[in-house]
Parts: sequence; C-alpha cells; structure tokens
Amino acid sequence: MTPLELEQCILLAYSDVTGEKHWQATRALAEYQADAATLLPLLQTTTHETVLFFCLTSCFKLQNSTFTEKTQLWHLVLHISSEAPHVRTKAAVVLAYLLQYAFQPCDWNTTFQELQQEAPPDLYFKTLIALAEDCDFDSCGIKDVMRGYHKTTITTIQGQPTIVAQLMDTLLRHVSQHDKDETILTLAFSVLRDFASWVDVTLLIQDQVMMLVLSSLSSSSAGVAAVQFLQELVSRGMNDERKLELLQQVDVLHKLHVHVNLETVDANPIEVVIEVAKLIDVTGQELISIRMDTASLDSEYTAILQKLWLQVMELFFRCLAFDDIDVSGAVLPLASRIVTTLQNDDMPALQLLNIVHAQMKYPNDYQFDYQDDDEAEEEVYRADLRKLYQKLVRACPDFCLQFLCQALANLSVPLSTSPTSDIEAALRLVHHYCEGIRPPPGLKTVMKQPTFCAVLTALHQSDVVDHPHREVLLLYYDLSVRYYPIFIKEPQLLPKLLGGLSGERGLLHAHPRVKSRSCYLLLRLVKSVIKVMRPYVETAVTGIQGLLTNPNGYQQQLRPDDALYLFETMGLLLGKTGLAPANQQ
Repeated sequence: MTPLELEQCILLAYSDVTGEKHWQATRALAEYQADAATLLPLLQTTTHETVLFFCLTSCFKLQNSTFTEKTQLWHLVLHISSEAPHVRTKAAVVLAYLLQYAFQPCDWNTTFQELQQEAPPDLYFKTLIALAEDCDFDSCGIKDVMRGYHKTTITTIQGQPTIVAQLMDTLLRHVSQHDKDETILTLAFSVLRDFASWVDVTLLIQDQVMMLVLSSLSSSSAGVAAVQFLQELVSRGMNDERKLELLQQVDVLHKLHVHVNLETVDANPIEVVIEVAKLIDVTGQELISIRMDTASLDSEYTAILQKLWLQVMELFFRCLAFDDIDVSGAVLPLASRIVTTLQNDDMPALQLLNIVHAQMKYPNDYQFDYQDDDEAEEEVYRADLRKLYQKLVRACPDFCLQFLCQALANLSVPLSTSPTSDIEAALRLVHHYCEGIRPPPGLKTVMKQPTFCAVLTALHQSDVVDHPHREVLLLYYDLSVRYYPIFIKEPQLLPKLLGGLSGERGLLHAHPRVKSRSCYLLLRLVKSVIKVMRPYVETAVTGIQGLLTNPNGYQQQLRPDDALYLFETMGLLLGKTGLAPANQQ
C-alpha cells in the first residue's frame, strides 16, 4: 500500500460514509501491517488530523526499523504541525516511547538536547509527562543517566550539567516566556509533580519554582497542579531531619497561610483549596510520624518540629471547619490520626469536638433526598465525621459526655421548636456515643453511667417527639430503640414513645419513610422491652389490628415487610407478655 493509498483508506474508513467502500477500507486498515516506508512519508506530507493520529498510533507497531528510520520518525514527530490537542498528546507518547526503546543510553544526552531545543513548550512538557507515566525508570536505567550517573559505575559525570538540570532550566525558560498561559503552567507543574519523587530536591525548591507555585494559586488548573507538586515534594521519602529542613526551607505552611484564604468560600478557586487541604493532610501526617520518634531528634530539630506543628494545626483546623465538604473531608484522615496517636494532653479535643459538631449540621436547604448524588456525598461526609466522633469518644469519653450534655443544653426549648440542623446534630452525638465506648459492648457500659442515663431521661420527658421534621423523629426513634434499657429502668417513660411510634408521628405519619421505619422500630422496641409491655398490650394490639383491618386500605399503603413487622409485633405482645389465653383471644 502506497502512502497515498493509505491516506485515502484512512479517510474513508473514518468518514461518515457507509457502504461497500467504507467496509473495504475498514477491513484494509485492520489488516494493515505498519511499515516505515509507508508511515514516514505520510507523516511528513499529510495535513489531515485523522490520518496523523492513525499514523502516530501505528508507530508502536513498527517492526525491524533501522536506526535511521527511528531517527527520522523522531524528528518528524518532534516537528509535528497539527495543533489538535489529542494529536499532540499522542505525539508526546510516541516521543516518550522512542526515548525508551528506540535509542541506547549513549544516545539519550543528544536526544534530550534535541527535545529541549526543538520541541514547542506544550510538546516538550507532554513528552516528559508521558515519559514519567509510562517509563519504569529504575529498570531501564534512564533515571541514572538523567541524574548524571553512568549506568555501569554509578559515578557522577563531572564538568557538565545533568540531563535533569538541563530539563529544569528548559522548563523554567518556557514558563517565563509563557507565564500567562495557564495550559503551559499546568503542564509544567505536572512535570514537576511527576519528577518530584526522585529529582534532586535543590532543583525543585529553587526560588523561581516556589514563586511560580505561589503566583499560580489564584488560577484553577495551574493552581491544582502546583499544589499537587507540593504534595509529592512533601511526601517524598527522606530521613526526619532532612524532611524538617525541607519544610523549613520551603516554608510552605507559612506561605499557604498568606496566599490561600481558608475562611472565605470562593476567595480562591475551590479546586485549589481542596488540593491545599490535601497538602495540609499530607504534611500533618508526615509531622505526626516524626513526632512519634522525637527521641532521635536533637533540640534544634525538636524546635523546628514544634514550630511546624503549630503552623500545620492552625491550617488543619481552618480546613476542617471550611464550609465545603470536599475541603473539610480532605483533612479527616489527619484528624483521625491526631485522635488515635496523640496523648490526651496533646490532643485538642475541644476544638475537634466543636468543629465536628458544627460540621455535622446539615445545610438549611438539605432535603434528605437519598437518591440525589450531591446529597449522597453529604451523607458520605457525615458518615466519616461520625467515625471521627467515635474515635474521640474512645480517646476521651468523659470529656465527650460533657460536650454532649452542653450541646443539648444549648438547644432552644421546647425541643419541638428547635432548628432542625441543631437538634439533629445534637441527637447524633447521643446516638453514636456508645459506639466509641470501651470495653465493648458500649451500650452496657453507658447505661451504667448516671449522667448519660439522665440525658436519656430528659430527652424522653421532652417534647422532641412533636418536632415537625421527619428526620428528627426517625433519629429520635432510632436513638430510643438503641438505648432501650432506660425503659426497663424507668418504664414510666415508655407511654410517650409508644404513643409517638403508633400514632400520627409514626405509623400514621404522612411520609412513607417515617411510616415504614416506624413499623420496624416498633417491632424492635417491643422485642427489647417485652418485660415491661404488659400494661400496654390490649391498647397496642387493638390499635395495630385496627390499622391492618382499616377499610381505607392502610395495609395497602405499607410494603409487605412492614405489614409483617406489625403482625410479628402483635404476636410478641400476645405471646410473650404473660397474657392469659382467654385474653389473647
């Protein structure tokens, strides 16, 4: 197949035309065996993006190419004329492939020089990114060559800058010439990010690089890539002293404090703020690891560590309290590690509890629509907050109990008028408290605490069951069933709850979710407190039976499982409460 025939075949196969010719062209391409004699001339002459892309893709299938042909392919791709992003990205992948497999280590120095001198900035950066993504640096030896080592003796080449140093100089030159081009800046930071784990640190923390990072924080894509580069830099493996020196020299925590607003939403692009929060999380976890082995540090490094720790904690609390779940959620791993690793004297429990409690509160416009993707993300975030709260309870149970009591005391009374977000968050503190208590099971342990039992008693004596929001009702019912032993201790609290569950606040509620959940929770409650249910059997059974036989079709409004829950509840009430057989009938 000649280059012209191949070009026509490609255009026909990828056109919208249907019929015999289209089928023949598609089949011909499927059977085409890539060869340099056809591809290279076509790469040089074609102006069609579709043809260029096909040729570039076929370059990987070239067999038995000579060194001259590989060199010619290298120069053709290096000077590719198409401006289409997908074509240039594929060209970069081809260049990276040729660097690895077409040339010997002795050729790399010349090849990289050509890449730096002749490739346009975007193609240059994309080639380095493709090289970082696809190249196994350690196995092929290219890393040693790029850092200035001979592959065999591993001794530094004297008297000339390393390939990596040259690449960095070229990167900074391109950026200085295109400092307003966000695409070029983003690509440059992507290169720095991908090379940050093994390039000489001194090349990465030059003043020009750090100034470039800070100047990019106000832009979206470039700012994200810049902060991701810092994440890779901070998490790079090194000994504790060197890590502390790096953080002090770069002074990234102080600079973030100055250049990124972590209090006002939309002051910086939210994508950048999210990445900053991830950077704070990474930095904090690195410092915690060092804090756990401070015995090996001398006084100078201990002082540096303490200064950095104070800086990271201030930024951490701002991120945790930020009014965006992605920002706050990004530092939850650090929060969890703080709670599980620090001693009580070092752990800022009050600040953590205040923020966790505040972040537990749902937004005012939250609809509790569990089919909505955005609200599902809110639920995932709050589930992670609850896990953090459980760890806080495990670490300092008495302090958390005091906080819980204060949160309830701060609610407006009567509780039926309390704002939904406030009372829902306070009830969450009560509901999940036992999950963090040790030794397990936490329920038995907390029911022996007079203060906690007094909290439950006060809740059941309040009018929370009259709160208008369905989710508050359901949370209260869940909480009541979870802590059922209080009703065995104080059975006088039971009638109010039973009235709510079986009336218009439960089984007869207008919302199907409340109605369905009440059927299940009533069964669980009856099973748990069956010993004290005797006084309510006749009323309860008559009421449930009336609902199930209601001519208005109440049973038809229930799911089959819900109706079964009610039948099982009646069976328990009739058979397990000591009711005489005559009364059962």
